[in-house]
Amino acid sequence: MIGDIHSDITGATLIGFASYVIFSFVYSLMLSHRVSGPMIAITEFISQLTKGNFKYRRQLRKGDELEPIMKGLHELAAELDKPAS
Repeated sequence: MIGDIHSDITGATLIGFASYVIFSFVYSLMLSHRVSGPMIAITEFISQLTKGNFKYRRQLRKGDELEPIMKGLHELAAELDKPAS
């Protein structure tokens, strides 16, 4: 009887732990995608600016947390593209 209860608790604990590991992996994968995608776009935009390609434009997903940075880079590119006075 106690052995059955012990094995039931052990089984439930292992299932719970496995579920937690799977959930954590999927969540971290989604989170890293949400962070690395914009970082790649911003890095490419900066690379194009350093090459002198001031007409290059790149958009982020709507509602992205890094949108203000990209907006600032677009403003910088427009300013750099203006002819010198």
